[in-house]
Amino acid sequence: MGQRLKNIVILLLSVFILVSCGVNDRKESENIIVHFEQNNVPDKRETVFDVEAAFQKGKVVLQGETDNERLKNELLNQFRSLEVVDEILLLPDSTVGEKPYALVNVSAANFRVTPRYSAELVTQALLGTPVKILKKQGSWHLVQTPDKYISWVPSGGIFPVTENELQNWRQADRVIFTGSFTQIFETEKMEKPVADVTMGGILELLEQRWNYIKLRFPDGREGFTNPQNWVSFSEFKETARPDATSLVNLAQSMKGRPYLWGGTSALAMDCSGFTKMVYFMHGIILARDASLQVRHGQPVNPGDSFENMQ
Repeated sequence: MGQRLKNIVILLLSVFILVSCGVNDRKESENIIVHFEQNNVPDKRETVFDVEAAFQKGKVVLQGETDNERLKNELLNQFRSLEVVDEILLLPDSTVGEKPYALVNVSAANFRVTPRYSAELVTQALLGTPVKILKKQGSWHLVQTPDKYISWVPSGGIFPVTENELQNWRQADRVIFTGSFTQIFETEKMEKPVADVTMGGILELLEQRWNYIKLRFPDGREGFTNPQNWVSFSEFKETARPDATSLVNLAQSMKGRPYLWGGTSALAMDCSGFTKMVYFMHGIILARDASLQVRHGQPVNPGDSFENMQ
């Protein structure tokens, strides 16, 4: 009877030690992830990093996803003292397929915080903007725009392309619209609208006459429009430079436009979207949100009367 009791005590102690080790490993793992995120992941609006630790059969299992292979490897290195199973998914994932990029195919595509039409609108992207597809969920795509912002867009707003197709688009003769709003039509007589275009929209130029230009959308649709306010995109990239007068003039031309939370087009915009739009038309891609835009430029001491602001 005494030996049996002794065996039970030993068994309970062994279980206690195993459980304690598991709890300690779990807490250590959670602390490692928290500290790693604080020190290495600058902003989850621009980087996918959603990792957590589970504990299975005496091992730490790292689960989740990230779009940054360097961050993943550095995190795994933090766990070198523990026995770890790596189940972190690296984006883009297999749902993307052979077309890991896309071009915005409407005048202003709406991007949301989650893949639902009722979700918060967080940003927009203009016609012709290239995006990187990170994963797909139903008819929604998680994408990253050129300003590095990550959000969800429905399939109707973009046209997926291969890397070669994206390069062909970039090398094509393109034009950018510098006016406020126009329409594309099926015929050179400007009949039957195909789509609308707002400031900053970019399309491929097929033909140019004195009274019309013929354009092609990313998905292959073609149409005609008035040549006024269309500029060669290559020329735009070479000549668009910010100066105080031009910035102020464009900003003032947008007075009275509707406010739209998440808006970044000339049709309707929020405060940071307004700043972003003005600078984009001067050849500069600012970050999406005001809290991200402060990273741009250089700190300036304005002086008591703003005499240092030039």
